[in-house]
Amino acid sequence: MKKLVGAAIVVLGLIFYNFFKLPNRADLPGKFEEKAFVRNENNLGTVLLYYAFTVGDTLNADYQALGKTLPFNKTNGITTAFFFHGEAPDILSLEPPHFDTTRYEVLKTLTIDKVGNRVLTDGLSL
Repeated sequence: MKKLVGAAIVVLGLIFYNFFKLPNRADLPGKFEEKAFVRNENNLGTVLLYYAFTVGDTLNADYQALGKTLPFNKTNGITTAFFFHGEAPDILSLEPPHFDTTRYEVLKTLTIDKVGNRVLTDGLSL
């Protein structure tokens, strides 16, 4: 009985340790900061998620690692993250191009499809 309780405590300890050691955006190379987010209200069809991030360290930024922290919808959804150096929009719209392209210049765009495939492109990609 003591062995069973001890094993349960070890397992619970590992679960809590792994939970708190999950990577978060603050730990990723690149100094990412989320500036804006918008989501359509469709829960039955295509779910669209748009993010705007600033990148503080463009030389070491790990865009793919940040993409792994973003949700995606497995029933025909698309998640798109726009990365900016310096100034970024604080409001995004659901309609393309999603922000004022005369004021903000996109470094990279990351798109995640319904199966989790991540495509990183330079500049604005819609």
